[in-house]
Amino acid sequence: STLFILILFMINQHGMAQTNYESLWKSVTKLENDGKTKDAQKAVESIIEKSRKDKNTSQTVKALLYKYRYVMTLEEESELKIVSGLKEEITKSSGADKAVLQSILAELYFQYFNDNSWKFSNRTETDEKQSDDFRTWDLKTLFKEINTYYVASLENKELLQQTKLDSYTPILEQQKGSQVFRPTLYDLLANRAIDYFNDDKSNLAEPSNAFSIDDKKYFATANEFVTLKLNDADKNSQDYNALKIYQDLLAFRLKDKTNLDALADADLKRIQFIRAHYFNKDENEALYYSALQRIKTEYAKCTIGATINYEIANYINQKAQDKNITNTFKVKDAIAVCDETIKNFPLTEGAKNCAALKTSINHKDLSITTEETVIPNEAFKALVNYKNIGKIFFKIVPISYKEKDNIFSIKDKETQEDVLKRLNAIKSIKSWNQFVPYTDDYLNHSTEIKIDGIKKGYYALLVSTNDNFSTISGSNAV
Repeated sequence: STLFILILFMINQHGMAQTNYESLWKSVTKLENDGKTKDAQKAVESIIEKSRKDKNTSQTVKALLYKYRYVMTLEEESELKIVSGLKEEITKSSGADKAVLQSILAELYFQYFNDNSWKFSNRTETDEKQSDDFRTWDLKTLFKEINTYYVASLENKELLQQTKLDSYTPILEQQKGSQVFRPTLYDLLANRAIDYFNDDKSNLAEPSNAFSIDDKKYFATANEFVTLKLNDADKNSQDYNALKIYQDLLAFRLKDKTNLDALADADLKRIQFIRAHYFNKDENEALYYSALQRIKTEYAKCTIGATINYEIANYINQKAQDKNITNTFKVKDAIAVCDETIKNFPLTEGAKNCAALKTSINHKDLSITTEETVIPNEAFKALVNYKNIGKIFFKIVPISYKEKDNIFSIKDKETQEDVLKRLNAIKSIKSWNQFVPYTDDYLNHSTEIKIDGIKKGYYALLVSTNDNFSTISGSNAV
């Protein structure tokens, strides 16, 4: 059977227990290490009971996740037992505890689908749930249930918005600085639900009254967006649920004047979601770029401003490469945005992404295409594709047909550089260099060159940006 992996709360074995639970968790760890899984399970049941009495939500959830892990190890049909157990816990729980468990159950259902999507291809859709065994459900029933639990996990908005994420530190694996953007339990659970609704589910049939993101007003400012009335005729719609959550999340963030970064992060993700799901692809890109430029100004004074700048630079760079559009975008403009970001937002994630984008833009690319077989002693043509290069070095190396596999095969722990070393060890029959039309637009170009004829034989044609035909420096291409 498929093994559930509990993803939301990554259980950290060390330094995670609050002071009065530390000895209890040490006992659990020792029992685990001694191979006494059943005894460890009993110890965890005791922690569940204690944490409930103490109203310690984080310890309750952590202990439940341990319990379900033991169920996977010790019992048959563990998937069904875990889900049944979670449902029972949800029924008994309330407040933040219940919201967290609902979010976990929704994730487990979706994970089951991802691991077993092939099982759903021949199942007939029904309007009503035919069984409590989720393993027998059709796709429509499963997604409806997932939607229900993710939405339900956010119902108690006020409580969740007042619940700081600090109290969940023992059971969360967090990225550095992430609490700036997810300071409350509501922020965390809302973004988990949005991530699910953002996932492509094109294999799910849509009803005739399906919700559609079909108006440019969805790209409006955060203040305007939160007041929009959404068509709720299809409340199971992924897009409808995502936008509804974004409205609630942004309305909450707009009230908090002390954390502009959390608002900016949510707003950026909102317009990225709209871009991905907007119905009119012809006007979608222009609307998205305009929204990026607007929020760049709105959030210029917060850390997320660097990330917004990166998205703008990346957008400009991608559009500049697109040969299918009449191009007004220039890669140089993307570099300028990157330089501005690195200067004004040093050490931020956005600045790091801009530095990586600049490296990619400045990277030298080089390749050559010829006919595999040419007529001996007759000149032939080759197509050279290049970027950021003005001079190319060539050489032709004779190869023994019997040895070609030994030369070109990359063996264990080898890299392409080892192949180049073997080729460079062979004396070339011809070498030369040639200038190509150089441009400073950072785009890919191609040109056709003439290569003089060579006598009958088997050869390797090498092209390089340097006369050493090596990539060791990292700034050259071969």
